[in-house]
Amino acid sequence: MQQQGSAGSVTTVPVITADMATLTAALAYAKAGFYVAPARRGTKDPGSVLGKGWPQNTSRDPEVIIAWFAGTDHGVFLHAGRSGVVIFDVDNPDRLHPAIAEAIEQCRPPWQSTRLDQPGRGHYLFLTPPARTFGNSPGELGGG
Repeated sequence: MQQQGSAGSVTTVPVITADMATLTAALAYAKAGFYVAPARRGTKDPGSVLGKGWPQNTSRDPEVIIAWFAGTDHGVFLHAGRSGVVIFDVDNPDRLHPAIAEAIEQCRPPWQSTRLDQPGRGHYLFLTPPARTFGNSPGELGGG
């Protein structure tokens, strides 16, 4: 899939397979236009490796990414906001806010299933409008 990113660069969503090495996946995401960084395996803390300055230190530079991941067991995370995307993490598709459900149905965004046995559960990626940022809170979207 290819779309025009909010920062003017083309963003694609690469196919990442379960047998792919983390370094290979990180490089594929960076080549597609995503800013990435390492996280300690088993955590969801984006600062677990880079510290509190992680938002400014995420990168798309292959040399930096290789230095971060080569010989480690780190996981990779995407810095969605800096990459010009917003990602909706849908845990309960039946409780999804109607506006998000409609956007998913109409736009058919790229997505990653998080539970193969639970259809609709996963991460849905949308490009953000230029100069627009979103936080991590569900706000008025509820608990879907």
